[in-house]
Amino acid sequence: MKKIFLVFVIITFFCLNFNSSAYDRNEKRALEKIEALFLKEDFQAVKTKCDRFLRDYRRSRLRRKVRNLRDIATRKLSEKNTRYAIRDTQYEKELYYIVQIGAFKKYKNAVKLKRSLGRQGFDSVILKVRKGKRIFYRVRAGKFRKLENARNLVRSLKKKGYSSEIINEE
Repeated sequence: MKKIFLVFVIITFFCLNFNSSAYDRNEKRALEKIEALFLKEDFQAVKTKCDRFLRDYRRSRLRRKVRNLRDIATRKLSEKNTRYAIRDTQYEKELYYIVQIGAFKKYKNAVKLKRSLGRQGFDSVILKVRKGKRIFYRVRAGKFRKLENARNLVRSLKKKGYSSEIINEE
């Protein structure tokens, strides 16, 4: 009789411990997702995920950490909103000068140009742009606040044999 009782206690202990560890794993996964969103600076999603966590896991040991993350996200959202309000009132528009080296209909051609630029020591990016029904792949390098810096890049590209132009963007 003692052996049966002892076996029952051991099985019960392991079952309860296993279920609580699964519950802890779900909490940890949810917290990891929140932290990943926090690193991406998606504070609105962080706030909603934190609220959901606090609602779903009422007895969690991680509640304090989640509350702190929610408070930080709320503060960041309010700072962001006030910062944009200040910028809108001052009508500040920052112009950037971007050097575009090519625009292609085929992605392969854009990749070829990007690779050849990389071999020459120029960092570049490929942007996918939709114009009406057409899709273009633009190869661009550099984003400058000063026009002179963009001109210097155009000169060095021309020395290497690439034609390019400067584009203004806000």
